[in-house]
Amino acid sequence: VDEKGLSRETTDMIGSLVKKRGHPQQILAELKKEGSPFLGNCSSVLDELEILFTALEKSRCINRVVFDLSLARGLDYYTGVIYEAVFKGSTQ
Repeated sequence: VDEKGLSRETTDMIGSLVKKRGHPQQILAELKKEGSPFLGNCSSVLDELEILFTALEKSRCINRVVFDLSLARGLDYYTGVIYEAVFKGSTQ
């Protein structure tokens, strides 16, 4: 935290953010709420996620997707959204 020069308020916000996990449209709606700190700097990212979630909805697989904001390893490397897929069930 000190190394990155983040304020206590910012670290608290990040701490609560990474605990969010659930249905993609529900989490996106929370992030886009009026007054959300993510509307300013992250609105283009939220718009891109909305496009992705709309496509998943149209392909009828949105209910098998979990939006998990805790995936945050190697942050210095990534310049955009990271996706991770986990297949459950059969190994074929």
